[in-house]
Amino acid sequence: MLFIAACRCLNIPARFVSGYQAHAETADGKRYLHAWPEAYLPGAGWYGFDPTHGVMVADGHVGICAGPEQADTMPVSGGFFGPVVSSSLNFEVEIETRR
Repeated sequence: MLFIAACRCLNIPARFVSGYQAHAETADGKRYLHAWPEAYLPGAGWYGFDPTHGVMVADGHVGICAGPEQADTMPVSGGFFGPVVSSSLNFEVEIETRR
């Protein structure tokens, strides 16, 4: 969010991207939701930087959605007011890469 705010102070359009990183190593071998900022460079397009891993966004980053703010990219949002209920959200993501 600091990167996005800094870009905007310099009149550089910036956005928040939510998705997955196909090449991330995890102990259980699963993929988890990941996010990164992108800045728009006129004549070049959107360029992203992954501060978590210290790399430029590349083919291994799979963007699912983008928005001006983090809240605009939430996969599920909402609320419920009423009697006590329980709920769950289950998902599975499989990313296959070919080199």
